[in-house]
Amino acid sequence: HIMNYEQKRKILNEYKSINHEIWRLELELEGWETIATSITQKISPVTISNNDISSRVEKCAIMCAEIRQEIDRLKKLSEANKYLVTEAIEGIKDSRKREIMSLRFIEGVGVHKIEVLYGKEDQSIHRIIQRTIKKLKL
Repeated sequence: HIMNYEQKRKILNEYKSINHEIWRLELELEGWETIATSITQKISPVTISNNDISSRVEKCAIMCAEIRQEIDRLKKLSEANKYLVTEAIEGIKDSRKREIMSLRFIEGVGVHKIEVLYGKEDQSIHRIIQRTIKKLKL
């Protein structure tokens, strides 16, 4: 079935959002892993029975496990649409439009940054994206 503009835009934005959330969670996971490493480096035979340290280590382990689980779930969602989105964008004949769409929806670059890269006004980039989405074969 042929998708309308709103359906295409929704798929592209969901794909971009999911990948941004994966990136954000990976940064959060890195933070929790750093905290866990810091705590475990301070553990000695004297402090090992300290309940405060044990509960902090346990909290870090739980948070890391939950974040990893969410990252895995989101990666599966992302993979489901990755082929569809990349194939559609790679099928754009105009190389400038293809690059703009790739920057926006695959790499998650903001419209303002794309505007700076191309030396165009914000509305011009928005119009290019809107017109290209309408023509996109999804």
